[in-house]
Amino acid sequence: MIAPEATLAPAPAYPSIAMRLGVEGTVGLRVLVDENGAVIEVEVVRGTKHLTEAAVAGVERWRYRPATKNSVPVKVWIPVTVRFDLSE
Repeated sequence: MIAPEATLAPAPAYPSIAMRLGVEGTVGLRVLVDENGAVIEVEVVRGTKHLTEAAVAGVERWRYRPATKNSVPVKVWIPVTVRFDLSE
């Protein structure tokens, strides 16, 4: 199997409340990418209260070159990590 590859993956918007509170961190997600490369489901594996919603909303807009198995596009779950860092 060939894993999906992100073709459009802009950084999620940093939540204003997290910025005001100085919250940084990493959100771990499981993302289901369909046969067309669209994100159809996102599950939070780990994350910080003020960051998880923004991470999910951002990743839901991402697009991928779909995974393939025997040259046929397939639906697949992949791990995704989103980092929120105030110094960036």
